[in-house]
Amino acid sequence: MGRADPGNCIVRARSGNQTRFGLYTLQYTMRGGMDGFEEFSVLLSELAEKARVCGLSDGELRLLIGSWPLSPRPSREHETQARRLYELLGLVRWLLFEDAAEWLRRPHHVFHGRSPLALMASDQRMISVLRDRLRDEVDAA
Repeated sequence: MGRADPGNCIVRARSGNQTRFGLYTLQYTMRGGMDGFEEFSVLLSELAEKARVCGLSDGELRLLIGSWPLSPRPSREHETQARRLYELLGLVRWLLFEDAAEWLRRPHHVFHGRSPLALMASDQRMISVLRDRLRDEVDAA
């Protein structure tokens, strides 16, 4: 079984918030508990659950990632996008709890009257931008 490459982490380790963002999967993988194929399958399952809790439909996931459901061996582009969205949804849930679904759909003046979901759907690069901004919020807390 292969070991995970720390440079290809699900999410970056942040102080005491590791398990809140799903790093248990990564830590298990790094101990040699599962290979990259198994790790990504678990990530897909967790992504589906986070998306459900955040009120995202399969169609919205397809729009944000480029394909949904993903095969366990997707293209590198789809895998990267899935990992970014996985981390973003984890951050949104951790910061906003039950308000996460509403926040994703509500228009915000910061986004020129658009919702975060509409913004990400119009430009997939915004997933990384929003993820980085939310990381900064977590670091500041």
